[in-house]
Amino acid sequence: DLLELKPAELCPELPMYLLRDGDDIVELWARTESFFERARSADAKKKRASPLELETGARDSSLHPPYWAVPWVGGQGVARYILDHPEVVRGKTVLDVGSGCGVAALAAARAGASSVC
Repeated sequence: DLLELKPAELCPELPMYLLRDGDDIVELWARTESFFERARSADAKKKRASPLELETGARDSSLHPPYWAVPWVGGQGVARYILDHPEVVRGKTVLDVGSGCGVAALAAARAGASSVC
């Protein structure tokens, strides 16, 4: 209920599941961590703890913030450029690193990149 299928402001032709307007990314983060913690608990009941977990008594329980739910403005700018100038990526391999929710990768795929990572 915190996500909806909607376009990024600068790229209306690329609908994505994004954080609803006015909703808090921290709430989404908390829900995501809670979901994974329940999944880990279910897994823990099925298997024994690893030697590292036994030694330290700790498990890695923190997840990175859900940046995938927010189209960063810089990424939207790159995506807009790619959509307006598809020749810059057509037939090429494109690597999208850190543009927030992969909006530049989606634009590259739509613009005809041969491979998008």
